[in-house]
Amino acid sequence: RHVILANGQVHYNDKTIPLDADLYGLRTEIHFEPIETTYRGTISYDSGSLRYGNDPTFPHSLSARFSATPARFSLDSAVLKVGSSALSLNAELTDYKNPTLEGRYDLRIHSQDFYSISRPVVPAGDVALSGTVHYQSAGNRTLLQSISINGQMASDELAASSYEGRINLRRLQGRYQLLNGTFEAHDFNFEMLGGKVSADIELQHLDTIPIGRVRTTL
Repeated sequence: RHVILANGQVHYNDKTIPLDADLYGLRTEIHFEPIETTYRGTISYDSGSLRYGNDPTFPHSLSARFSATPARFSLDSAVLKVGSSALSLNAELTDYKNPTLEGRYDLRIHSQDFYSISRPVVPAGDVALSGTVHYQSAGNRTLLQSISINGQMASDELAASSYEGRINLRRLQGRYQLLNGTFEAHDFNFEMLGGKVSADIELQHLDTIPIGRVRTTL
């Protein structure tokens, strides 16, 4: 099946953002289990593109399996692929009136897949990120204040080249956390220009006016 959404809109925080979607090979299956009062279903498509606001589109595919009861929604598994990059996710949402979400993710990025947003810089290399995500709805707190993400990243080699030159990072690894609108990266280690670099990064107030601090050791 081929599904097109044209001139759609997303309303968030009194803002209206245009949304267009074009999906090929869409397949859905949903059934109800009355004894458990549970809906179970799957959704997938072979090729799709989404345009959110003025962001560039990325051809991708999706496969997801989910279940829902009057008390919770479970994303049992979801795999989103963009080129050679892939995001695997599972999560559970409880209390629809005051949502709480717990999830785990595994993200593998092939940097060349995202050249359209890095121009004129040409990226190369793969990076892996994995960890947990937590969301708790609380009053007037912003999304960045309500969500927390913990994880670790690693890459054998990342490179970026432009007309001004080229930089290579090898054996990159580190831990990161997003909490209360503050992003922190600790024990960020990599090799560059024949030496080793260790860095700690802190970005505060991401939801208002960000303030950053970087500490490095050579």
